[in-house]
Amino acid sequence: MRWSALARFPPIGLLLLALPSPAFSGTPVSCSSGKLLSPYALDETLSRRSVEIIRLAQQGDLKALQAFMPASAKFRMGTHDVIMEIGDGPPGAVAFAKGLQVSDFQFTIMDSGPPPPVSACSEQEVRVLLLQPGGKQVFEATFHFKDGQLTEALAHDTDFFAGKIEPK
Repeated sequence: MRWSALARFPPIGLLLLALPSPAFSGTPVSCSSGKLLSPYALDETLSRRSVEIIRLAQQGDLKALQAFMPASAKFRMGTHDVIMEIGDGPPGAVAFAKGLQVSDFQFTIMDSGPPPPVSACSEQEVRVLLLQPGGKQVFEATFHFKDGQLTEALAHDTDFFAGKIEPK
């Protein structure tokens, strides 16, 4: 497909064209290998893993969620200036996803040249925009990982504006 044809897709369309469906995460990273990855590849892997965690949590798949997080993983949601503790571990993930009621996601990754490789086992943070059907409500979610496992997730409602840049 030519780039001029891709320009007609909205940004989420470009992202979805590049992603396999429906699961994005692959298996959790094994930290025993000490393998180094590019920061770009690690951000993409963890962002996709975050989306997969939300998908599994929406389905209530506690067994599958155990592969992605310890029982101590924390889930919190924020509205305005109030942050609420939702729960811990896979049951917390399920409650988190039910509270969000999202159907779509977006994330971006900056590719700024050849940075030094990083360990998949290091502490990492990724941000994913989670959208309810029809854009009714949008959450900016931050997912924290250590040793390839989710340790904390916080989703905060946010104002979202989108539109076209029209010539005058």
